[in-house]
Amino acid sequence: MAQVDEAALRTTRDVNILVRPADLPAMVAAMTAAGFHHRNTSGLDMFVEHPDASARDAVHVLLVGTIERGGEPNPDIVPAVRTDDLQTVALETLVRMKLNAFRRKDQVHILDMLSLGMVDASWLDRYPEPLR
Repeated sequence: MAQVDEAALRTTRDVNILVRPADLPAMVAAMTAAGFHHRNTSGLDMFVEHPDASARDAVHVLLVGTIERGGEPNPDIVPAVRTDDLQTVALETLVRMKLNAFRRKDQVHILDMLSLGMVDASWLDRYPEPLR
């Protein structure tokens, strides 16, 4: 959102990373080598800086193709978008992830996107009925 309006930037304590299941072992190896601690809690993979750190401060791993909270399967990581020093998923993919999770903070992020004109009612046809 900060790419559209710097004042609209919201931060959250956790980070979500969308990963293909086949890439998870390599991610665990790389994150562990970088000093993070891998944790699997209730079937969810995450990385924390300290073994006793809260899951609220974790890097959470979302797996492509898995269903979160009874929604639709997580989308693939392509197409990707390159911005400055990082690569991210396309906006349509991000919105799908937010609709799948649909936690309060995801709802607020979607409202922010609506207020900035990043998404609008014309996007409804891009998603299956349960996400509309």
